[in-house]
Amino acid sequence: MAFVIFNLLCVAALVGLDQAIKFWAVSALQPVGAMPLIPHVVELRFVLNQGMAFSLLSGKQCF
Repeated sequence: MAFVIFNLLCVAALVGLDQAIKFWAVSALQPVGAMPLIPHVVELRFVLNQGMAFSLLSGKQCF
């Protein structure tokens, strides 16, 4: 039983972290579009995905 509770807590923590990162991305990256991490090498870019993973079914209305 302790194993199940531990797994549920891990899942809840990961979902919470995922939502916090998405909130940060919308609030910090959306206004500027891109933010360099290492100038001229790596940058974070804000992009909306209207479909599922890898834009599968993008623009489709299944439901």
